[in-house]
Amino acid sequence: STAIDSISAEDVGKFPDQNVNEAISRIAGIAIDRGDSGEGQGFSVGADTPNTTSVDIDGMSVLNSNGALSSGTGAGSGGRAADLRELPAAMIKTIDVIKGTTAAMTEGSLGGSVHIETRTGLDFDKPFLSFSADGQQNSITEKLTPSGSAIFGRKFMDDRIGIVGTISYSEFETISDIQQQQTS
Repeated sequence: STAIDSISAEDVGKFPDQNVNEAISRIAGIAIDRGDSGEGQGFSVGADTPNTTSVDIDGMSVLNSNGALSSGTGAGSGGRAADLRELPAAMIKTIDVIKGTTAAMTEGSLGGSVHIETRTGLDFDKPFLSFSADGQQNSITEKLTPSGSAIFGRKFMDDRIGIVGTISYSEFETISDIQQQQTS
């Protein structure tokens, strides 16, 4: 048997999530890999690794877009883990997390699957415009780094054509200290 948990655009809008990884982490049973910077870089369903979780967006499989999660599973070897940091949370219509597999599902996952449906221009009853903005402050450098997003949606031609657009901006400042073993 499988269990399905879902979140919708309404749910995502109630939280300060900047990207889809952060939004998915709010579902029970999802483990998020935050990496060195603290930003959600990857996720897995249950106790499995990100490489064994199948992800699709609007029915299309998502492959690892950057070659490897920056410091997590698959680093240096490519891997299959989906990194959704570039997909803004504001573009999400629904996210369904299926914890388990069935014979009817598309192959490719061991622990679970994540199905993401994005918004379209036809989803809005009237013209839609939304803005969000925030900032973070690095406690060491005391520098403020801004981030924000805007989404627009509208129907045309007697609701036969719709457009949706989004723009996002984020800036992060991180500091890493690495200790290397000295050889003589």
